[in-house]
Amino acid sequence: MNLRTLAIVIVVTFAARCFASDRLVYAVTHNGKSEIFSVSREDTQPKPVLSDEATTVKFGFMWRSGTGAHPDTAVLGNHMYAPGKELTSSSGRRATGIFDFALDGSGSVRKILDLPPEERVDLLSVTNDGSKLAYLSLTGNSLTLFVHDLKTGSLRHKIDVLKIAGGCNVSSIGWLQDNTTLSFTLEEGPADAPDDSEDNPQETTVDEPSTQVGTWLVHEDGTSLTHLPAPTGTLHEAGYRTLQDPPPVMLGEVDEKYIFEVALQNSTGKPQIFSALALADPKSGESRRVTPQGTGFSQFTVSRSGKFVAYIQRDADTFVGNKHVVPPTHLWIRPLAGGDAREMLSMQVSTETRTALTLIGWASE
Repeated sequence: MNLRTLAIVIVVTFAARCFASDRLVYAVTHNGKSEIFSVSREDTQPKPVLSDEATTVKFGFMWRSGTGAHPDTAVLGNHMYAPGKELTSSSGRRATGIFDFALDGSGSVRKILDLPPEERVDLLSVTNDGSKLAYLSLTGNSLTLFVHDLKTGSLRHKIDVLKIAGGCNVSSIGWLQDNTTLSFTLEEGPADAPDDSEDNPQETTVDEPSTQVGTWLVHEDGTSLTHLPAPTGTLHEAGYRTLQDPPPVMLGEVDEKYIFEVALQNSTGKPQIFSALALADPKSGESRRVTPQGTGFSQFTVSRSGKFVAYIQRDADTFVGNKHVVPPTHLWIRPLAGGDAREMLSMQVSTETRTALTLIGWASE
């Protein structure tokens, strides 16, 4: 099956052609082979920019269709930074290094650094000025944040996150706009998860914070560690509450405001949990929702300019008689400041055929 036929674009007429420099980068994977596309809101079809069949390096990022997992890839300018492995490598690891993939159709690849044999890439982020790369590596007995020079690949700093996280899971990392401060969000880990008795419900509100859960800020050298107040990123809407399990997950910073992915639950009627984006002002502590209400949203990806957010939407599986019906997956782009969302494509994803739609980041031209 041709990967390009999987990315069926829904043709939409757009009235404006503003912000043409922001282009969403996404991957379509089928049977282990991936092709990278870019698309902007005014496009009627995506632009193929890279394929792992056309390079000397096999992509090593994790496919993410239908999940809210956060990426082990980053995009800046016209480059994608991702784990990978040379086609000539005999290693059984998913990735042996981190690479700079050009998104200009040339297939050009540059190795930034070799991954130590015991390390892997779980989360990855690049500064807005293109000077530094940070990646998180989880091994059997360590949780380490590495900071490297993006041009030379040389190691600048190592932070032992295990000392901070304890038994918690790290759900996101990212650079703030000062290009020297990192953020990361901790979620309850297996050892810390509350039991499911009536006295200890699995979903707890932000009024019951734990010691380590939440978002932290730290200087790239490991100093100036700060735990953001628990209410940061919380939405206060009539009929809904923000859950703390999982807590609001910090995705980035735009115009000195923090962007969080939050889990909301309606407090009236049939209980339902869904994801939304909140824009939080760290000075006032106030937050507002910037995505529409609805279910089945995942993979929120905000452009570096702060103008757009892309996300995946998929309805729940259904049954027609005894037949399992898997609904299509839809890709939407919406102005972050508000406005109509545009459906850019719709496709079927399947674990059986290893077909996935993964949002990578935003390129600029």
